[in-house]
Amino acid sequence: MVSLRKAPGNIIKPWKLPSQNVYVLSNANLVDPTEGKIHKGLTVKLSGGRVKSITSTKESSSEHQHGEINIDCTGKYLCPGLIDCHVHLAHPPGEETLDALVNVPKDVVLFRQPFVAQAMLERGFTSARDCGGASLALKEAIEEGAIFGPRLFISGHAISQTGGMISHSFSRKSEESNRTRARRRTQVPRERNSLLRRPR
Repeated sequence: MVSLRKAPGNIIKPWKLPSQNVYVLSNANLVDPTEGKIHKGLTVKLSGGRVKSITSTKESSSEHQHGEINIDCTGKYLCPGLIDCHVHLAHPPGEETLDALVNVPKDVVLFRQPFVAQAMLERGFTSARDCGGASLALKEAIEEGAIFGPRLFISGHAISQTGGMISHSFSRKSEESNRTRARRRTQVPRERNSLLRRPR
């Protein structure tokens, strides 16, 4: 069987990705959304999946260390990863109507979520805030490299009153406030670390 990607050598979790390469992107036009400007002629060095340095290409050394991957970005633009602040990965596409969508078996929904997560990443979204439905298991699977997708900030199960906006299969309906609090307490112990976890 042909391997689709190099085995990282992790026996316990063999799906974990190996260390990322070092990339040197030269002559790039860098989009700066903070200042609303485009900075031209820059060299951006990436190491371990993070930005290590940003310097002027004219001032940067033409000599590169062994193992670095050099990419000439003349005429290209670099943009920071986008953040989608409102998604529901628990409701992937695949049905023609909302009624049909909310009645899809849970197992089918779970198998569709990796496709949606990877498509988001390929569109440039490196982070996403799921506002109800995405599980901690999905978040951790992306972090470990088992599937590809944006870094997730999840809120856990959606909670709605009977007949509410999200009173569907992925929500937990509660008619009384004390029942709502009780149900929330059952899910918080396992998911609270995920809710509060900050990016590494």
